Amino acid sequence: MARTTRTSPARRRSPSRRKKRRSGGFKVLMFLLLLVSTGYAAYQLDMSGYFTLKQVETAETIYLEPSVLDSLCDALFLGRSIFSDLGPLKDALATRPLIKKVSCLRRFPDRLRVQVLERRPVALANVGGILPVDDEGYVLPLDISRHRLELPLITPPSAGSVTTEEHTGRMRL
Repeated sequence: MARTTRTSPARRRSPSRRKKRRSGGFKVLMFLLLLVSTGYAAYQLDMSGYFTLKQVETAETIYLEPSVLDSLCDALFLGRSIFSDLGPLKDALATRPLIKKVSCLRRFPDRLRVQVLERRPVALANVGGILPVDDEGYVLPLDISRHRLELPLITPPSAGSVTTEEHTGRMRL
């Protein structure tokens, strides 16, 4: 009589299960290879200057001269990678007296669109001379006659109420 042995179901493995495990590892390996090769290609393109900013577009402004804004943006942004951190550059641009906020939109592969929110005068302050002031109390370097500002006139309690901020150099009521 032939003797048969029984094996537990945990020990038996079907051939199809082995194939699935091997093909899963192959897929992971191919995914990693694809990931590394695309990262390397992007790095090579960045190093070759493909993603270097070559054009900076600026939005329309009312009080800030377009030529001044263009030259500032060109000096700050041109020649940098499109992937570089723009935060410190936007902060440097926002320290200008007429600029309240700066936002940048990257345009693939080598353009940048800079949008500026200007400080708008809301009143004229009588402090030894007539100076335009925005809603946060900053004194704006605008020529009243050139821009034909027809705003309410306010008089602070004393001429000494105008202070200069140390970190930006802007005058504020």
